Amino acid sequence: MADQKPIILWSHPRSLSTVFEQPFLKYPQEFHVIHEPLNQIGRAYVTKNFEFLNQILLSKPTDPINFVHHFSPALNEILSPHYNDDKTHTLKVFVKDHASNFLEALEGNLEGNTLGSKEILLKFKHTFIIRNLKKSVKSFYKAANSICKAWDENCIPNSERYDIFCPKKVWLKDSRILYDLIKNITREKIVLIDADNLVREPEKI
Repeated sequence: MADQKPIILWSHPRSLSTVFEQPFLKYPQEFHVIHEPLNQIGRAYVTKNFEFLNQILLSKPTDPINFVHHFSPALNEILSPHYNDDKTHTLKVFVKDHASNFLEALEGNLEGNTLGSKEILLKFKHTFIIRNLKKSVKSFYKAANSICKAWDENCIPNSERYDIFCPKKVWLKDSRILYDLIKNITREKIVLIDADNLVREPEKI
């Protein structure tokens, strides 16, 4: 059923997506919430951490998504049935992740990668959240500095670091690219949430 498709909220950093996620966590008997299941894999693409990528198990022929891709197991976990505590009914699935993680996995091949095919994209109900750049960039800059400071304090090697903050890439563009890709391929209506409206009138969202 269409209304039973897992809902994915695609976001960009500091877009208040975690704020939007919170209400779903309050209803564990209705929703199974998966927080950023693609983030670690997307980061491995950015840092070229092939050791991590090569440890990801392959999909099984019986899985909903069975082609060979590092994202396939994570997507199959989203698509798997999730039950309430007493196993009497299946839960609706809500997923929150960054659009940039998905685009990294496409490796620049937006139209020829099976991951971005109509067959795969239609398995999910896609939604997007965006936030005013003046607010999100300022917040992201502060967060990036905190992360870099933590790396220094914990002596994290350069091989495990990546360029967190770049003025030319604050990932809002990635959200637009993925939005257009999904809309053009699936021809489905996509819900777009303005974070300012979320703060101002949360009950309407």
